[in-house]
Amino acid sequence: MDLKKTEWLNTDYHHLIELLKSEADEKYRDFQKGLIPGDEKMIGIRMPRLRQLGKEISKGNWKAFISLGGADYIEEKMLKAIVAGLSITDIREFITTAEDFIPLIGNWAVCDAFCSGAKIVRKHQEEFWPVIEKWLRSDNPWAVRAGIVMIISHYMTEDYLIIALNLCERIQSDNYYVRMAQAWLVSEAYARFPVKTHDYLTRSLLDDWTFNKALQKARESFRVSDERKYILLGMKR
Repeated sequence: MDLKKTEWLNTDYHHLIELLKSEADEKYRDFQKGLIPGDEKMIGIRMPRLRQLGKEISKGNWKAFISLGGADYIEEKMLKAIVAGLSITDIREFITTAEDFIPLIGNWAVCDAFCSGAKIVRKHQEEFWPVIEKWLRSDNPWAVRAGIVMIISHYMTEDYLIIALNLCERIQSDNYYVRMAQAWLVSEAYARFPVKTHDYLTRSLLDDWTFNKALQKARESFRVSDERKYILLGMKR
């Protein structure tokens, strides 16, 4: 199937879904279902293949593809996230697309694929930052996680480090996937900037579960020295 289309019709989209189904890996699908919460339908396509398909689609009329309905399967959402990340070069257009995409997110896999693929954000950090701040205040836990993962993916710099850690600390959520993202952010900060992040940890107001999970994830990182891992072990609450 040629995916570099000048126009996308509903029939074309249907053919794409049939193509995905013909390439389904049932063992992979069953394994992934155990990792991804909820009742969303999954075909069973690995990420390298989805990225390959997304790259082909982005060479054609990607706007028409993104504008089509269809979000029955996790792979459909993944593909749209990949295409958006590869294709959109105007930050204002990306912000609009991102805001429209957030309500479609129903699991961590789609959330993280969308955020990590949004390379345009790294080039327009200042313009996109208010969107992240808004998401972090949302009642939608997937919007909150998206804000955190956007920071992890595109703002892990010295300029944003303390701002990011302080914002992360102010998030109050009982949602498991939000709290795991908070721990992930802190552990990533520690791996990249151990001295400044260690200083933050000595005065952190994170709840005990998230704090300890951050320490655990940092200790699991190959980028953290054995000496620092030993120190982190002693900081467990």
